[in-house]
Amino acid sequence: MQTAWRRAASAVALLVGLVALLGASAPIASAQTLPPQEPGVTQRIFQLAAQPQEICPIKPASTPNVDVLKPNVNWSTNADFGGLSDNFLVHVIANINVPTAGSYTFRLNSDDGSELLIDNKLVVDHDGLHGASDKDGAVDLTAGVHSLRINYIEAGGDNILKLSWRKPGDSAFEIVPNSVLTTDSGVIRVTAPGNKQCEGQNDSPGDGLPLDSVNPAYNLVSLRPAGFEPKVTGLEWMGDDLLVLTWGDEDGSPSTMTALGEVWKLSGVKTATNPSAITRVKLAENLKEPMGIKVVDGEIYVSEKNRLVKLTSPNAQGLFTARQQIATWPFDDNFHEFAFGLLYKDGYFYANLSVSINLGGATTNPQGSVDRGTQIKINKDTGAVEHIAGGLRTPHGIGWGPNDSIWTTDNQGAWLPANKLIHVQPGKFYGHYTTGPDGKPGRFDNQKPAPAAVLIPQNEIGNSPSQPMLIPSGTFAGQFWVPDVTYGGIQRAFVEKVGGEYQGAYFRMTQGLESGITHIALQDDGSIIVGGLHGGGNWGQNGKLSYGLQKLVPNGTTTFDMQKMELVDGGFKITYTKPVSDATLTDLKTKYQVKSWGYAPTSNYGGPKIGEKTLTVSDATVSADKKEVTLKIAGLEPNKVVYVRSPRPFAAADGTDLLSTEAWYTLNTLPGYVAPPSDGFFELEDGTFAGGAKVDTEHAGFTGNGFVSGIQTKGTSSVKIEANMAKAGDYRMALHYANGPNPFQGPKKLTLIVNGTSKTITLPSTGTWKTWGYFLDTVTLNAGVNTVELLYGANDDGNVNLDNIRFAPAGTTRYEAEAGTLAGGANAQTEHAGYSGLGYVGGYQNAGASATVKVNALADGAADLTIGYANGPNPFTGNKRLSAYVNGVFQKKVTFTDSGSWKTYKTITDKLTLKAGVNDVMFKYDTGDEGNINLDYVDVKQNEPIQCGTVSANDDFEGAALDKCRWTTVLNEDTSGYSLSGGKLNIKALSGDITGGTVSAKNVILQPAPTNGSWAITSKVSIDGSKEYTQAGLVAYAGNNAWAKVVVMRRPNGVWTTELGRQSGYANVDLPTGAQKAITLQMYARDGQLRGRFSLNDGQSWTEIGDGFDTSGLGSPSVGLAAYNGTGSETATFESFTVGAPPELPPVPPCETLYTPESGYSMLLDGSDAMLADKWKYSGPGKFVREGCTFKSVGGFGLMYTKSPYKAPYSLKLDWMMPGDDNSGVFVGFPDKGADTVNTSINDGEEIQIDPTDNPAQTTGAIYLKQQADFAARDAALKPAGQWNSYELVVRADRITVFLNGVKINDWVDPDKALGNGHIGLQMHGAGDDVYFRNVRVKNLEESVSEDTTIGGSVPATLGLQIDAPSTTWTFTPNVDKTYEATTTARVTSTAGDAKLTVSPEEAFLTNGSYSLSEPLQVGFSKTAWTGPVSLDPVTVTFKQHIGATQPLRTGAYRKTLTFTLSTTNP
Repeated sequence: MQTAWRRAASAVALLVGLVALLGASAPIASAQTLPPQEPGVTQRIFQLAAQPQEICPIKPASTPNVDVLKPNVNWSTNADFGGLSDNFLVHVIANINVPTAGSYTFRLNSDDGSELLIDNKLVVDHDGLHGASDKDGAVDLTAGVHSLRINYIEAGGDNILKLSWRKPGDSAFEIVPNSVLTTDSGVIRVTAPGNKQCEGQNDSPGDGLPLDSVNPAYNLVSLRPAGFEPKVTGLEWMGDDLLVLTWGDEDGSPSTMTALGEVWKLSGVKTATNPSAITRVKLAENLKEPMGIKVVDGEIYVSEKNRLVKLTSPNAQGLFTARQQIATWPFDDNFHEFAFGLLYKDGYFYANLSVSINLGGATTNPQGSVDRGTQIKINKDTGAVEHIAGGLRTPHGIGWGPNDSIWTTDNQGAWLPANKLIHVQPGKFYGHYTTGPDGKPGRFDNQKPAPAAVLIPQNEIGNSPSQPMLIPSGTFAGQFWVPDVTYGGIQRAFVEKVGGEYQGAYFRMTQGLESGITHIALQDDGSIIVGGLHGGGNWGQNGKLSYGLQKLVPNGTTTFDMQKMELVDGGFKITYTKPVSDATLTDLKTKYQVKSWGYAPTSNYGGPKIGEKTLTVSDATVSADKKEVTLKIAGLEPNKVVYVRSPRPFAAADGTDLLSTEAWYTLNTLPGYVAPPSDGFFELEDGTFAGGAKVDTEHAGFTGNGFVSGIQTKGTSSVKIEANMAKAGDYRMALHYANGPNPFQGPKKLTLIVNGTSKTITLPSTGTWKTWGYFLDTVTLNAGVNTVELLYGANDDGNVNLDNIRFAPAGTTRYEAEAGTLAGGANAQTEHAGYSGLGYVGGYQNAGASATVKVNALADGAADLTIGYANGPNPFTGNKRLSAYVNGVFQKKVTFTDSGSWKTYKTITDKLTLKAGVNDVMFKYDTGDEGNINLDYVDVKQNEPIQCGTVSANDDFEGAALDKCRWTTVLNEDTSGYSLSGGKLNIKALSGDITGGTVSAKNVILQPAPTNGSWAITSKVSIDGSKEYTQAGLVAYAGNNAWAKVVVMRRPNGVWTTELGRQSGYANVDLPTGAQKAITLQMYARDGQLRGRFSLNDGQSWTEIGDGFDTSGLGSPSVGLAAYNGTGSETATFESFTVGAPPELPPVPPCETLYTPESGYSMLLDGSDAMLADKWKYSGPGKFVREGCTFKSVGGFGLMYTKSPYKAPYSLKLDWMMPGDDNSGVFVGFPDKGADTVNTSINDGEEIQIDPTDNPAQTTGAIYLKQQADFAARDAALKPAGQWNSYELVVRADRITVFLNGVKINDWVDPDKALGNGHIGLQMHGAGDDVYFRNVRVKNLEESVSEDTTIGGSVPATLGLQIDAPSTTWTFTPNVDKTYEATTTARVTSTAGDAKLTVSPEEAFLTNGSYSLSEPLQVGFSKTAWTGPVSLDPVTVTFKQHIGATQPLRTGAYRKTLTFTLSTTNP
C-alpha cells in the first residue's frame, strides 16, 4: 500500500510552506465526498505553553508541532506522542468504516481529558484532569463510513490515549483496528516548533481571534457566473474587462507539473451587483501553473513556472493559440518552484522565484537550480533576466509601494520564523539561505540579512500572505492591503520610515470571503476584487472553497479601527478612525496589554519566539479630538515585534466597538536606544559572510542555529561580527571550530582581523568534521563596538568550519562586591578603611543577606577565586561561613578565617565551577552559616576550554568526569543527570525520547563514528525499573530524523526486550527475566547495513536483533550511549564503550534449487543473491533480505525495482506470501527517478495491491485507488495468510489484467495509456509489514507478422508493407575505400493503434557464395513508429555498405536477404 502522493484527476497539488488544520468545529467530509484515503488516523499535536485544565479549541490556522499518520489509537508513551511529555493538545482525525448497522459502544481510556465525536456528534465526554481511566459512550451507526474525531489534552504525569469499541454482538472491547480506520492520503504534513495557543475565554472574533465576517464598510458581491470555478492566481484589468488567471493544477501530485492554467476575460465586472450580469470568454489555456499576468500596450503577458510568455495568435473565438517566449529562468521541475508576479514599469517586468522544497516543507539542499529565492527583473524586448535581490523562500506576493518601490510578501519556513512584508532593495539578502547545485551559497547569501518591514506572526495574524496592494486613497491611504491564502481574508499594513528604513504595524481588515485569497485588484470606485483558491491540505483556508472570485464594494460605513500605529519617543501613538468614548478613556493605560518578542531563524521549518516578555504601559494620554492615544511603554528594544491589544469593551464615542483590538508592530529601529554590552559570546552564523561562506547544519556538535562553512575561496571567504564590549582591554578569545580532513589533514591557517589589525592564526586539526575544538588567543578590544573578521587570506589554508567565538577578560579580573547586586540587608559601606574600590559590602548580620557579582567565564569548568574580606570580632571571634551559589545553584560553604579586626583585610582562595559566559556568583548568609563578615571583592582567574589532543575512541570510564575530548557532543545536556563512578558511566533515564522528529532525550552522549562507514560499537549495560518503555543502550545520531538505536526496553507487560530501531522501523528480541541488568549490546554498520545484536555471556555468543536496516540517511553519524523515557529514578550503567571493526554479516544459507523460467520467460528473481544484485536496485530506507530461495521485505517504506525498464506488452509472474495482516504491492510502468523513485513511482506508475484487509480500492488485486478487484473471484482464489499466492500481471500500454492463482480478478483500462514503458518494483511498506516474494519472471508479449523477401515483401491486410526495389545496383571496385549508398521506398499501411518497423538480422553481411564482406550492411529508416492508423505512408529506406581498400572481393554477385517486419502491440 502507498503512503505518499498519488496522481488522481480529482486531487490538487499542494504548495508547502503553510498548513491549514481542522478546527474544533471544522466540517469533515461525508462518505459520499471522501478524498482518497489511506489506512490509519491523522495525529496532530500542539505544544501548549501552560498546563491545560480542559480541552480547548486551538486558535484557527495553528500549525501543529507533530503531524503524523498512525495505524490506530493505542498510545501510552512519549514516543507515541512525538516525544512530547507534558502540556499538549492532540487532534485525532479519521474516518471509520462500520461493517454492519447497529449500536456501537466506544471506550476512551485517557490520562488526561479526552472526547470522541462521531459525525460531529459527541459520543464520549471524558474531559478534565484525571489519571488513566475509562469512559464509554454508545451510538447507533449505519453501515459504511463515518467521520471520527478525538480531542485530547495531556497536563502532566502519564500520557495515555486509547480508543476501543464493542461491536454489536461482542462481549468485550477491543482496540479499534487499523482495518476500519482511514484518513486522507496524499497530505503533506507540515509542522512548526514553538508553543501554540488555545482560544481564551475572553477571545472573540477581532479580539484575540480572526475576524469571522465581512468588514462592515463593504458589501460582498459574487463575480462567478454559473459554472465558473476559478482557482485564481492573477487578476489584471484590460480596459473595463477583468482578466482572471487560473492555476490549473488538478492532478494532486507535487512531483508532477500540469499545464492546465487558463486566462479568462470577464466583462461587466465593474458594474455587476450579481454574477448574472457578467459574461466570460476564455483567452488562453494549457499554461504551466501560471502565477502572474500583466497587460502591456494591449498585449497579455503571463509568468509560467519556468518562463515569461506573451499570448499570440488569437483565433476567431478570441482564444490565443500560440505563445511567444520572452524569457526563461533556472528551473528544476520542483513542485514549489513558482514564478510569482507580475509587475511592469518602463520596459521591465518584475517577478519572484520561490525555492525548491521537499515534501514536508524543508528547503531542498542543494537546490536543483541556481538563483532560486530571488526577485528578477526582465527586459521586455530582449528577455534578459537580472536578479535584483535574494534570500526569499515563498515570495507569493509582489506589488508597488510608495514612490514606485517594490514590496513582496514571503511565507514562513526554513530561516523564516515568521511571515514577512518586505521592501525589496537591490542587492539585499532577506534571510533564506540556499545552497546551489554546485554546492555554493546563493548569490546574495554573503551578507547580513536585511530585516522585513513588517513581520507577520504565523497563525496569529497570517499564514500565507500573498499580493500586497498599496491603498491609493481614503482613511488608510499609503498603507497596504495584504490578502492571505491560509489565514484567509485581507489584513492591513501601516508602514513608516524610521532611521531611513521602513517598519510598521499589521492589523486585521476582513474575513468572510469564499476562499483564501491569492490576488486582489482595485476598481476606480474603491471596490476590491478578490480572487483565491484552496490548493488542498496546507495551502488554503480551512472550510472554504477551492476557488473564488468576489468583489468588496464600499458602502459608506466608517468602522472604528486603529488607523495607524506610529513609533514615538518612549512608546507608540495609536490613531483611531473615530473619537474614543469617555468610558474607555477612564483608566486608559489599564486598557492596553503589551508584549514583545524576537525570533530565532533556523534551518527548520519556522522558528521559535525568543525573549518574549510582558511590557508595562506606564502612561496613556489622549489628544484633544480623542482620536490619538500615546502610550508610554518601558522596556522597548529594537529587532522585536511589539504586540498591543486593547480587549473589549473598547468603544468609540458613538458606541461602536473596536473592529479589531490587536496590532503587531515590527520594531527594527528604536532611535536613541543604547544596546547593553554583550556577554562576549557571538554565534558566527549570525555574522556577515563573503566569498562563499554560508550557514550549515550538517555536522552535530555546534551551538546555536548552525555554523559557518564554505571558507573555501582564497582571499575572499570570510565571516565578520560586531562585538559590543563594556570595557577596553585584553580579552581571551575562544574560537569554536572544526578542522576535518579536506582538502588535507593537518593544521590550517586563517587571518584574524580585529578592528583592522590582522594576524595569522593556525587552527590545529580536529580529526573529523564532527569533532569540535577551541583555538585560544589574546586580543585587544575597545569599549563599544569592535569589528572581528575571520578571513581565508591569500597565504592561508582556509577550509575550516567556524561555530562561535567568545571573549572574556584575560588573566585575573577583579569584581568589586559593592558594585554587585545586594539584597536581604546587605549594603555598601565605607566605614573601615583599607578596602579596594569604592567600598565593601556589610550588613551580613541577618540570614538572607547576599551580594551577587556577574563573572564572565571563557569556558565551562572550575575557576580560581581570590576573595578579599574582613572578619572582625562581632558577634564572636573565629571562622565564619557564607554559602556560594552559581547561577542560582548552591555549590559550597566558603569559610572566612578570623582577620583580627574590621580594619584588617585578608584573602582566601577557592574554586567555583562556572559555565561559559556570564555567571551570577552569589555569596549569601544561608541556613547553617555564621555570616557577619565584610565582603570586599572577588578576583577570578580566567579559566580556559580544554585543549584536546588525539584521544582513543574507547572509554573504560575511569576517572571522575566524562572526557569531553572523547565525547564531543552531549545532546540536551543536564549535568546532574550523568556521572562517572567505579569505572562506570551512569545515566539517569529522564523523560524524553529520540523519536518524533525532535530528539528530546537528555544526555545523549556522542562521539564521531569512523568515517569509512564500517564500524561496531559495544557496551555492557545494566538498567531496571517499572516505567514502561524505559530504554538504555547504543545510539547512532546524524540529526533529528536520522538516528538508530540498539537498546534494552521495558514493555508495558513488564517484559524487557532488545530493540534495533531506526526512524523507519524496529525489530525486537525479548529477554529472559533479569537479563537487562547485565547485557552486552552491539550496533554495527557494514556493506550498507545497520544491524544490532546482544550477548548474555560477555560476547562469547551473540543473538541478532531482526534483519537490519539500510544505512541510508545516517551518513557518518556520531555514536554513543543514552538512557531515556524513564522517570529519572532509573539509572543505566555502562561498564565500557569500544569502537572497532564490525563482525561478518550473519551467514544466509544459499538457495539450494534456483527457480528456472518456463518457455519464453526470463528470470528477475531466481533465489540467488547474484541475480538480486544484478537486476534490482533500491529507493527508500527499506530492503529485501533472502531467506532460502525467497526474499522478505524489511525496514522502512521503500521500493526495490528493476534496473532495466520493460516495454509493454508483457506478462509478469511472481509468487508472494504474507505471514499475517501485512502490506505490500507490485509497481509497474514508472520511470527511474533515482533516490526519489519510491515516491515518484506512486505518481507515475500503477500499483497492484497486496493486502487482504484494506478498503476495496486498496486491497489485494486492486489497481491501487483506481479499480477494486472482483471480490467474488478474488476471495475464491485467494489463499490465506501463511500460504503462497501467485500473480500473473499482463501489462499493456493501456491495460493491466490481474490473475490470482490462475483466476482473472481485475482488468483495468488506463485512460492515459501511460504504461508503455517503465520499471517493475516490489514495495517494502515498513516495519511489521513482512511480505515474501519468490520466482519473479517476465515475458515479452509483442505481436507481429512478417514475410521474407530480397529487399521486399508483403504482410496481411491489417498490417501492409510494400517495399520498392533499391534505386541502384552497386558495382564494387577493388582497392578503393568507398561507401556505397542506395535507397528505396517502403509504404506502410496499418489499421492498428500503434506500429513499429524493424529489420533483421541486426547485423547483415553481404555474401557471394562462401565469401562474405567483413563490414555489415547499414540499414536506416526515415520513420520507424506510428501511433495511429496509416495508409501507404512512405518511408525512405537507406542502405549503406562500406568497402575498405584492403577488402578482398570475389567475382560475382553479393547478396543478403533482409526481413522487414511491421509489428504492433495494439492490433
